[in-house]
Amino acid sequence: AAAATVTHVADGEVTNAFSYTLENAEFYSNATKTEGKLKITPATLTIVTENGSKTYDGTALTAAGSIDGFVTVDGVTETATFKVTGSQTAVGNSLNSYSLVFDGTAVESDYTRAETIGTLVVSKDDTSLTIVSGTQNWPYDGTDHTNREYTVTYGEDSGTATLNEDGTYSYELSTGDMITITPAAAATVKDVTDGEVTNAFSYTLENAEFYSDVTKTEGKLSITAIEVTITTGSAEKAYDGTPLT
Repeated sequence: AAAATVTHVADGEVTNAFSYTLENAEFYSNATKTEGKLKITPATLTIVTENGSKTYDGTALTAAGSIDGFVTVDGVTETATFKVTGSQTAVGNSLNSYSLVFDGTAVESDYTRAETIGTLVVSKDDTSLTIVSGTQNWPYDGTDHTNREYTVTYGEDSGTATLNEDGTYSYELSTGDMITITPAAAATVKDVTDGEVTNAFSYTLENAEFYSDVTKTEGKLSITAIEVTITTGSAEKAYDGTPLT
């Protein structure tokens, strides 16, 4: 028989067949032929993806990975395409996954995998974020007054919200999340008797659950009295028995 050989796991268990001749075979009464088995077992690919962590910043968290164990045949190492695919942007965690496509010279059934899979963890952003409405005082002039200036400070960054067509105000954080501010209708003053009025507002913060240190501070609006000068005229006349006015 031709020499029995196996190359790949998929070849299965192959009989190590042979034939033989025995000189003077008729002189032997207990000759036994036993054929062994040939089999390939998978090589092991060692796959590792790394752990990663950061606080939320609006961008994807990724981490590296590696693969090792491809067999070298006749001086050439077999190939397949390995790629780390794990990604975590929102607050939370996920596995640092990977893909392995056998599109090269390696045959998938010839390999088994030993995996160590990392975890990607994004924690809440603890950067100080403050939203402040303006404080202002006006001298009385008989008209309504408002202050629609809103200052947003995020860490070392600070800026003023921009007016939108619908009367709200917007400010985009460096994370890409948008703050939308809505002024309160009651945040207006006209007379001294209005007293000190809170420059109230409401706001929404995109992905608010990803931030742990957000402060809203409302300023104060007020009117002060103006000074009125009253002057009466002077007059004189010779006595004539009638009042002088």
